[in-house]
Amino acid sequence: MTLHRIILLGILALLGTGNAFSSPASDHAALRDAILRDVIGKGDPAVLLSRQATHLASREKLLQFAFLDQFTPEVVSKVSAIPQGETFIRTLRGNPVWLRMLMSSGPINNPEQTLNHLASIWKQDPACATRKELQTLSIAIALEFGKNKWPQNRAWTRYAFYRDSQKLGLLHPIYDSLDAWEKRYLAGHSINLHGGEKSQIWLRDNVKLPAEKYRSACWQLSYRSHNFFGDSVQGPMYYFPYQGSFNSFSEMTRYVGGVCGRLSGYGAAAAVANGIPATTMGEPGHCAYTVRVARGQWKPAYTLSWKRSVHVRFYKNSSYNLLVLTEAIFSDTKALENALTHLWQTRAMKTPASIRAAYLLAIKAQPINYEAWENYGNWLMAQKNVPLKHWQEFHTSAINAYTGYPEVAWNLISRFAYPHILKDRSPREKIRILSAFHRKISSWGPNRWDFERALTRQAKLLGGDTNDQFAFFKTLLTLHKNSPAYSGTTLAWGQSHFNKSIDQQKKYILIATRIMSQDGNKSRQKPLFTMANRLILDAEKNNDPTTFALAGSMLRRIHQSKPGELAQPAFSGELLSEGAMIRTSGTCRYDTPWKHYFLPSRQTGFFHTPRQNNPWVELTLKQFGELSGIEIVNWTRFRSRVVPLKVEVSEDGKTWQEITTLKKPRAVWKIDLKGKKIRARHIRLTKQGHDFLHLNNIRVYGKRRS
Repeated sequence: MTLHRIILLGILALLGTGNAFSSPASDHAALRDAILRDVIGKGDPAVLLSRQATHLASREKLLQFAFLDQFTPEVVSKVSAIPQGETFIRTLRGNPVWLRMLMSSGPINNPEQTLNHLASIWKQDPACATRKELQTLSIAIALEFGKNKWPQNRAWTRYAFYRDSQKLGLLHPIYDSLDAWEKRYLAGHSINLHGGEKSQIWLRDNVKLPAEKYRSACWQLSYRSHNFFGDSVQGPMYYFPYQGSFNSFSEMTRYVGGVCGRLSGYGAAAAVANGIPATTMGEPGHCAYTVRVARGQWKPAYTLSWKRSVHVRFYKNSSYNLLVLTEAIFSDTKALENALTHLWQTRAMKTPASIRAAYLLAIKAQPINYEAWENYGNWLMAQKNVPLKHWQEFHTSAINAYTGYPEVAWNLISRFAYPHILKDRSPREKIRILSAFHRKISSWGPNRWDFERALTRQAKLLGGDTNDQFAFFKTLLTLHKNSPAYSGTTLAWGQSHFNKSIDQQKKYILIATRIMSQDGNKSRQKPLFTMANRLILDAEKNNDPTTFALAGSMLRRIHQSKPGELAQPAFSGELLSEGAMIRTSGTCRYDTPWKHYFLPSRQTGFFHTPRQNNPWVELTLKQFGELSGIEIVNWTRFRSRVVPLKVEVSEDGKTWQEITTLKKPRAVWKIDLKGKKIRARHIRLTKQGHDFLHLNNIRVYGKRRS
């Protein structure tokens, strides 16, 4: 008999139940009384609660109490009343490993539905209570199917699929090491379309890849906006002619094709069906997906934007940063266990002082624990006459806890702290408080986030006085002027925010150039180009197309050169490279970075790398395209330096296909790709050997394919 079971039976005996269970309501009350007795005494509540949390028997009492408090005695009584329900509840509560797994594998959104799902699975396969690989699977499915209110028969189908697939050795080896919280990304995948039973079986058996390669599994499908009969993918008839011709939806789309939603759904589902966590993501006008290729490594696929809304997630907030944060929280098992123990204490305590102490201990145990912060914020909001210093401490501590996840810090302080700490403050005091967040952030965190929206919200909290708004902007820009992540976005936000009048625009330009320009020149154009150079280089360094495009919008206003002579395009189709993101292997004193923006356009651009081994330039198109041709305009000087010049294309920026190598120097090269069915989003030109690389234009023609 394990130590945990001995302790649990001892706890039950103390409650007068022995090996049997009294009513859940009486158990709940008795456990609370026992927990409270553990912390009776004079002294600091935090000390008493810490002592309790380190005592094994007390932790088991807390686990039992938290279960009854989370699922409620009423729900437990309902489940006990169904056939074999009482035996199931006795089995669950008498199995500390299984019970703790249920209580510590992420939020429980629908307790009654979750418990019913778990009971149903257990009745059909009692081994799910004792074998670890089945314990984790049953918990994951119960939590996700309960959250989504999916049918019990579908829960069993998914459970049996993974149970049997693992037994037969048909899943990726990654699956064997997954815990319950990790399997939630498998359990929570859609139960229809690519997530249906027949589709899962087909994907499991027909899409076998290394984990990393599932990021390109979407391209097993053809990107088609119309089927062979001319029906639009946006209409109900696209798949209709093929119904009944295939055994599953995934097999049908594999051969019929579709657009981004079907491709991304297929790619994510293929990983999930093989036991690799993945989820689709919503992007503006697009559906992408992300695959967890290894523990701690989520990698986006078929993505066009940093604006990502994750579909399978633990929390209501769907940001990609929170997905990565969730990984960090649940991977630190010891810290998570300690934080949860203190969170369970908050359920049992009765006095506000003890409850607050327990919340603070939970946060101290795991400062990045999102559930602890959110629950604490909600609890404070529900209290009357909360001292201002408590909200101030919440504000400061949340910012410090999430320096690596600034979007999460912003989410917490704006929801909970700002309504209290900004109340009745002067504009000057508000600017000081609002800038505290900006003093602590330096990088985006795991993923670019909507920083501009945060600035707009902060500016609104200041009020409508324009002078206060400009004072705030000056503070922001001073704090972020050296930040590769935030300098460009702060400037871009200011440019869009202060555009109500000519006077506002002039004042904005004056402030921006004064803070960002180092040469002190008072003429307006030179500082703006200096600022543009900085923006372009920062955008390229961070591979940030948003800032790159914003810099371009400013340049289009201030750059007066006329478009080049392109009355006759070099190739058929549209100029796909217009507005493309540019990256180069480096810059030097001969370079003019703001001209990079015009490199793929009708206007004359320019870039100049330093002398280095195999210097390169890369274009990332706004969308995938099928290329009809590439036009390369050489610089007017030192034309022979450029060759030999290797030209490559790529769909994902990682796997490259060589198109040609240009060996003879010319003023203009025209590479005809018509009929070659070359699809790409990335174009890279590499000078072979050790030298400079400099060109005026790289124009890409063709048809959009996404």
